This record gives sequence, structure tokens and C-alpha cells, in this order.
Amino acid sequence: MEDNNIYEQMRSNMDILKKQLDKEKIINEKMLRNTIKTSLSGMRREMIGFSILAILSICYCGWFFTKIGFDLWFFIATAAFMLYCVIEMLLNRQRLNLIMSQADRNLIDCAEQIAQLKQRDINTLKINMSILLLWLMGMGYQIYSISNGNKEFAMGMGTGAVVGLIIGLFFGMKYFNKKQKQMQDNINQIEEWKKLK
Repeated sequence: MEDNNIYEQMRSNMDILKKQLDKEKIINEKMLRNTIKTSLSGMRREMIGFSILAILSICYCGWFFTKIGFDLWFFIATAAFMLYCVIEMLLNRQRLNLIMSQADRNLIDCAEQIAQLKQRDINTLKINMSILLLWLMGMGYQIYSISNGNKEFAMGMGTGAVVGLIIGLFFGMKYFNKKQKQMQDNINQIEEWKKLK
């Protein structure tokens, strides 16, 4: 009889322990969902900031290129490239909204969508670097054509363009790598959660 009581008490303790573990899994899942949504929300805000900066840059380029004497076609090409970047960022922001709503429903699908967005960003970077190379050739041509043989002017403009390019690439790649790392961290967290499930 005493063995039965011990057995029943052990069974009761196991049931209590199972319920506590189930609650902890639910809490961990909620925390994971909130962590992912917070991370993605931060990326969304940054994209809006960069979009505003790009739009302001288009206005500045229009003023600067006109003042310095660059051809209209070069300004139009520059504005088109920047608008393409703004549109791409806004589309990615929309994709992040969808991923965030997916995080409430299915974390595994959320991880797949984050991985797709991560790869899309890599592909977009490759395209943008190709366009940037063409833009740099156009910038070189513009500097050459307005310098009229004035080597000091051409060197000053060229140096300014190269310094601006280096600074822009540094901060752009820093942001790109940060975003890629955040997305990979989100994927890794979901993978770890999936193993524990």
C-alpha cells in the first residue's frame, strides 16, 4: 500500500513538472517572438531613416550638379539610382512587416522568410555595386568634361568623389553587415528553439 502511495506521489510530481516545463516552453516561445519582432522593428526604422536621407541626397545632388555644371543626364541617372534604392528599401520594409506578422503565427516560416530576405539583400548589393561602378565612370567623365584641362580642379573633384565614396562604402557596408548579422541571429535563435521543441 505504501508503495502505491509513493508511486502516486511520484506520478503527481511528474505531472506538475511536465506542466511547469510546458509553461516554460510557452514563455520561451513568447520571448523569442518578441525578440525577433524587436530586431525586425529596429531594421524597419533604420530603413525609413535611410530612405529619407536618400531623398534629401537627391535634392542636394540636383542643386550641386547644376551648380558645378554636370550634365542633366548624369543627375537623372543619379536620381534614378537613388530612387531605385529607396524603392528597394521600402519594399524590404514591407517584407519585414509581413515577416513580423508571420512571427506571431509560425516561427519556422518566419525563419525561412528571413533567410530569403537575407539572400535578397546580398543579391541587391551585387546589383548596386555594379550600378555604382557605372556611376563612378559617369562621375569621372563629368569631372573630366567640366575641368577643361584644369588639373587642379579635376584632382580636387576626383579626390572629393573618392573620399565620399570611401566614407559611403564604409558606413553602407557596416550597416549591411549589421543587418545581415541580425537576420542570421534571428534565424539561429529560431533553429535553437526548433531543436528544443
